[in-house]
Amino acid sequence: TGLVEPSFFSLDGTLVLNMGMVDLKASDLQIAYWIERPAKTVEECSTHLPMVSADAGIVLPKDIELDGWWTLVPDAGSSCTYSWPADQINLGLGEEDKRLEQAATAAGFDQSNLFGLYVQTGGINGTIFVYGVAGTEDQFAGTESPSDDGSLLTGEFRLEALHLLPL
Repeated sequence: TGLVEPSFFSLDGTLVLNMGMVDLKASDLQIAYWIERPAKTVEECSTHLPMVSADAGIVLPKDIELDGWWTLVPDAGSSCTYSWPADQINLGLGEEDKRLEQAATAAGFDQSNLFGLYVQTGGINGTIFVYGVAGTEDQFAGTESPSDDGSLLTGEFRLEALHLLPL
């Protein structure tokens, strides 16, 4: 049998921010590739996704209230059989989204203190997906609410995927 190409991916990890700017050395993003099997979708492999650059201040999507939006350029290297298919990824933290309520509850997260986690592949014209939640450990514990001022995003933000994303 030949190599089966993955259909989905998930992006989790830690995004370290200082006054809204990504700390590339301290941040740790992981990508997992998922393959559809007859009975279920299974994780095929996962790897760290090191970033070579991160830019803030790119054009924000107009229809979504975002507190932060960054263009991340991943390193081409990978310890997986698969390599990241895009030159860049846009990642954002923004308003919590009602479409995530059931998945957040099932995962044991109180979404009211967390940011919505948004991703866009395919450049500025690509589809934007809300796919998970993000926050500091205090926000996940429910003892702190997200800041209303995205320029003040500072700290270590845990990224938790709640849905798989199409490749």
